[in-house]
Amino acid sequence: CRIHSDTGRDDGFERKAQMALGILNFLGLIFILTAVVFARRKQLGIHKVLVTLSMTASFGLLTVFILDRGSQESFRHLAHGATGFRIYLISHIITAFLTFILSLITVAIALSDRLRGRFHKKFAYVLLPIWIYSSLTGLSLLLFAR
Repeated sequence: CRIHSDTGRDDGFERKAQMALGILNFLGLIFILTAVVFARRKQLGIHKVLVTLSMTASFGLLTVFILDRGSQESFRHLAHGATGFRIYLISHIITAFLTFILSLITVAIALSDRLRGRFHKKFAYVLLPIWIYSSLTGLSLLLFAR
């Protein structure tokens, strides 16, 4: 394994962190899409379990990202790419932040919604396309980083 002089970490650790980010991102997306299917089928018990799994995967992703990327410059070279790529990267960062905030709000609404889920459902419809975009751009950025 090669040790990076700027981070003190080896290539193996960075590859494992990238793999963990990809797996957690993918699992979060699959869980949330499956949760929507079960919500539409009115199987709310399974829906709640899948949303919990999706949120857990997403928070795990955020934790790995902060621990790994917060202490190194591995994505810095990506920010110096073409203008189109920088716009793509910035759009991912914005939607990832929105997904994080909106998912917390959506869960809070679901836990406190006494109107049989009407407001939660409307909020979730706004969140879902943002979540999908954020997940897909996150996965593609990990592929670009390789």
